[in-house]
Amino acid sequence: MAADYAALEARVAELEQQMRYLLPAKVDAVSYAVSLVHEDTRYLREQSDIHGAALQRLETRLDRHSDLLQEILRRLPPAP
Repeated sequence: MAADYAALEARVAELEQQMRYLLPAKVDAVSYAVSLVHEDTRYLREQSDIHGAALQRLETRLDRHSDLLQEILRRLPPAP
């Protein structure tokens, strides 16, 4: 019984050490990793917005060129 009690006390002391030293370090590591994920997500969102705007400009230009081509084709004389 005394050996069980001593083992239990040793385990409690070990867990207390982990709570004091290891757990805060692990929480800090996870917090840092989460901040990196948020930063990457924000960057990807910004890049997506930039690419979306560029795509919209290209679509607008293509629409104008399409209208111009349709007008050119309309004005061409019919094939013999």
